[in-house]
Amino acid sequence: MSAAVITDSETGHKFPINDFRLIPKLAVLDPENTKGLPKNLVATTGMDALTHAVEAYIGGTTTPDTRADALKAVELIFGNLERAYGKGEETARRNMLTAAWTYLSASAA
Repeated sequence: MSAAVITDSETGHKFPINDFRLIPKLAVLDPENTKGLPKNLVATTGMDALTHAVEAYIGGTTTPDTRADALKAVELIFGNLERAYGKGEETARRNMLTAAWTYLSASAA
């Protein structure tokens, strides 16, 4: 992902930033970091990841590799979001992290 948004908390103004230097070279996918997250955050971030994965799949400038990575992310999200939300299962949380990283990698391609 080569974009970020910085929000001024006092004014609510958003400042978009686009730069290839924002693409991470490494990600730590530790499901312990997501343990105990509020259910509404699990749901909204999961749906956000799904939306981005679908965008990466249907985007007009995608490649076959990008679409394959995006499809993998969609499959992981569909297979794990409900369990991550409901019981907070570690495997489901790990798979959701993998899905998010997969779509980010696809989007950056």
